[in-house]
Amino acid sequence: RERERFHLQFTHSLYRVFEMLGTPDESVWKGFKKLPIVQQMEFHRYPPGKLKKKFSFLTSAGLGLLNALLCYDPEERISMSTALKSEYFKETPLPIAPEMFPTHPARSEGAKRRVWIWLAVEHTECAYTHTH
Repeated sequence: RERERFHLQFTHSLYRVFEMLGTPDESVWKGFKKLPIVQQMEFHRYPPGKLKKKFSFLTSAGLGLLNALLCYDPEERISMSTALKSEYFKETPLPIAPEMFPTHPARSEGAKRRVWIWLAVEHTECAYTHTH
């Protein structure tokens, strides 16, 4: 039963990715057809291109970086060291040092540092925290 639930969640997650990035095939991921899951399942064909619509606020450099980071083919995907050299990080507003991020509770109170990261997901704001 637990395995079925995992399979449903996994399949749902795959389809959410495919819906946003387009269903992969051999033209975007060499060896895709050889993957075990691809041989076991048939996927609905979603066209690529929703990423630009979803992240329309990004500049062309930002969208290019996002596409490079989300590339299906691991051999073609950009490395983090290359990503950090992207023109996107040279655009205004410039990034700030991590120690400038808001924290809660205040460090002056001797509490552990908790960094708040706000993400916009489907018109809903979600907060994720990471404690150091």
